[in-house]
Amino acid sequence: DLIMKLKRNNFISDNGADMLNACCNGIPLALFKRMSKNKRLGHLSRDTFSPELRKFALTLHFYSPKAYKYVRDTFQLGLPHTSALKSWYRSINGEPGLTEESFHILKLHVEQARSENKPVYCNLVMDEMAIRKQIEWDGRRFRGYVDIGTEVDEDNLPVATEALVLMLVSLNSSWKLPIGYYLIVGMTGKERASMVCNCLMQLHEVDVTVTSITCDGAASNQAMFNE
Repeated sequence: DLIMKLKRNNFISDNGADMLNACCNGIPLALFKRMSKNKRLGHLSRDTFSPELRKFALTLHFYSPKAYKYVRDTFQLGLPHTSALKSWYRSINGEPGLTEESFHILKLHVEQARSENKPVYCNLVMDEMAIRKQIEWDGRRFRGYVDIGTEVDEDNLPVATEALVLMLVSLNSSWKLPIGYYLIVGMTGKERASMVCNCLMQLHEVDVTVTSITCDGAASNQAMFNE
């Protein structure tokens, strides 16, 4: 079993394994189909990834880029390149994940700063906020389970107890902007490091320079910085 092998090799945590199990129906078959097609064509096909494979790729990369590279190499590029994942990470309409509207606003700040011939320097602030454990139906789907913006929607997922929120604070101008959040039940240091690195890379792509990170002194955050 692929997920058990990742756990034995310490590529992913129990939380990551639970999320992957929730979205892995049909994933091995989908991967082998892509491998077979790529061999016939002699290159990586550019057809659309199935929703299940997309959820699996996003979830695996969120919890462990190292595991993602291992699986992608093992299945001979059956998973998308990490550059494709960057656009998939962003969500709109207030869904968990990195908020696409916030990045549009950041681009406007960058354009204005360029017109004034100055860079955009920011501090990244992150913190968890306790939320009530509760499942509610919003007319479209059940809300309240762990949600990291990968569209995994299964009732066997744990119920979220915290919202991990990310916010940018400008250091050479007068604004601050929430840029995303995740509904979680704790995260390991490696998982936090993966999440922060992904965020930093996306901010770098819009020419926002993060000079510092502010968070509390929890052991998980210390482990994140060590990673």
